[in-house]
Amino acid sequence: MDIRKIRAAVRTFLVFVVVALSSSGVEAVVIKGKIELSPPPPRQARIAALYPGKVIKPSSTSEKSVSRSAAVFLVPIGGQIPNLNPERYRMDQLDLSFVPHILAIPVGSTVDFYNLDPIFHNVFSFSKPKKFDLGRYPQGQSKSATFEKPGLIKVFCEIHSDMKAYILVLKTPYVAYPDREGEFIFQDIPTGEYFLRVWQETGPAYQERIEVPAQDTFYLQEKELAPVTDIRGLLELNY
Repeated sequence: MDIRKIRAAVRTFLVFVVVALSSSGVEAVVIKGKIELSPPPPRQARIAALYPGKVIKPSSTSEKSVSRSAAVFLVPIGGQIPNLNPERYRMDQLDLSFVPHILAIPVGSTVDFYNLDPIFHNVFSFSKPKKFDLGRYPQGQSKSATFEKPGLIKVFCEIHSDMKAYILVLKTPYVAYPDREGEFIFQDIPTGEYFLRVWQETGPAYQERIEVPAQDTFYLQEKELAPVTDIRGLLELNY
């Protein structure tokens, strides 16, 4: 992509930082922000491959999932590396869609893929950080995969070629998902310096260096987000 076009596509964001003190005296910071996002791809009713004449229309649940078109995350600059606390996460196969459509998880976490459709599904990825193929399985069953390396995982269904989802495996536990208006919120963020990073399904990725201060209220003026062309570096950056 032409770098001039990338610079022309730079968007702005507005962040409010409020600091609240816990009973233990440890500062817990709430960060609220808003960013202009590229629109998600449109959704349509589709015919279930291998099932002639069977049409599955997206339900409100799957439509809500697709509206999650981006993830915002904070990467600490210097200081102590945060505890990633790997956990189990869930991604359903519902209405010929992966729900949620975008999922951000700490390194080492496991994702359970549940088939909730009355047809067979498959889950696989050829992405470099994690290549896997869970095979075909019917409604009511689930299979899982553990993600040991950071990076972007593109997830597909071998039976339904237009099904896809994204798993962002990160070296940080600080993740938020903007809503349809681009508003997001972080809870319990320690004070310090961070890279605020934005990954979205369509459009450029962004980065901005911010400082979360120890004061009652902090207001960041409207600022430009710098576009990032190295997506791998965006997700895999070492501390």
